[in-house]
Amino acid sequence: MIHHFACPHSVFSEYRFVFDWDDTTGEISGRDAASVLKSFEEGYVPAHPIPADHILTSTKSKTDIAAIIGYSYILPPELEGYYPEINYNFDDGVLY
Repeated sequence: MIHHFACPHSVFSEYRFVFDWDDTTGEISGRDAASVLKSFEEGYVPAHPIPADHILTSTKSKTDIAAIIGYSYILPPELEGYYPEINYNFDDGVLY
């Protein structure tokens, strides 16, 4: 299924992160597709809670797409609940 995302920035709502994503083939296109694909080339994105990172594995992964969007932008309804769960142990400073 092809999804069209125009996600508002979590702070600067006048800017939207815009791209199309085919969750079956993993194809990404549209205005901000290069930014999404660059994240996959780098292999990870920062995640909340900071200083966490999320390792990206597949352009077909709802969790990976949610991680890319959700760090700075408001998640669209179809990806709510897919943002990666990062567990941080504040006692030893280790991310799990």
